[in-house]
Amino acid sequence: MLADDLVSPNGRYRLTHSPAGETLLHTPSQSTDEDRRVWSRKAGQPGASISLGPDGVLRAGTDSTVLQRWSGHYLLDPMAFAVSAVIVRDEGDIVVLREDGTEILNSGTAPEEARIVKSERDYALRKAAEAAKPVRPYGSGMATDWFNLLDLCAPCTITWVERIDERDALLRLGAGSSTIRERTYAEVESPAYSESGEPVTGALAVAVGGWVMVIEPSGFEGVERARAMSERTQTITYHQGFDGERIFAWYRDRKPVAVYQEDDSDLLDSGAPASEGHAPGAMVPFMRQIGLSVYRPGVGDFLPPPVEIACLIAGIAPQPEHFAGEHLGAVFSTF
Repeated sequence: MLADDLVSPNGRYRLTHSPAGETLLHTPSQSTDEDRRVWSRKAGQPGASISLGPDGVLRAGTDSTVLQRWSGHYLLDPMAFAVSAVIVRDEGDIVVLREDGTEILNSGTAPEEARIVKSERDYALRKAAEAAKPVRPYGSGMATDWFNLLDLCAPCTITWVERIDERDALLRLGAGSSTIRERTYAEVESPAYSESGEPVTGALAVAVGGWVMVIEPSGFEGVERARAMSERTQTITYHQGFDGERIFAWYRDRKPVAVYQEDDSDLLDSGAPASEGHAPGAMVPFMRQIGLSVYRPGVGDFLPPPVEIACLIAGIAPQPEHFAGEHLGAVFSTF
């Protein structure tokens, strides 16, 4: 019976039974080149094909428990049902029928399939819309040479703090005063180990204009402490985690102005107001200034949008020379 595939009338769904003993409903995916698994069940020993006998019993080889395994009801008596047909419907349901056309089994996969199909269709439309966007004009962004020099890899954090000095910025970051000394960027760039053998990460505080930029090449203290660091001033922090998740936040005197959490990527990438903060749209004018959501993302030599937006809010233009030589830096335990 399943020596040949069963296909829905619209050709979208295909039911197969593999030599490994797995019955599988699958469909082409709109987002990848591989078929997407919709439903599967183990039935019979490897190598056994599924057949429908004249007695109306579905079997995998001589094993008559196919209907039990497909339904998940292992106390069901397969002899109590006379199967006349197995069909695959256009909506993605597998249906086992009696001779009178009533259903013995319905996989119930259609509602979830409708949701997935809509999601894939929406994704394809968004992808096409992104591909149709123009490329941001060359030279329309801030200089990137300083950022390229830092060569940041996730996890990393940059925190901008206004109207304080470098030592105060590091103390607010949680650095012990005994760990603060003049360091080069190379000394804080790579994780090291403390005298006790515990891993540590470093931070460098660099004055740029009326702000201090605290760079953590492999740390996250800034994203944890930015709100407290903003007492009697303001801070902006950008964090990228191991899995590419991003947090982008602006605080004034411990109050959140606008905060994009790690699950707000769609809001951040589209230039929409933040999900949190007393002025969630505060960053939107700066997002519009760089054409966020207007231009095709990730094309050209431009700063990551949150970094460029933070510099625009601060009114600063970092240069490579700002990060040359020694600056106050500190180390932190990662535990």
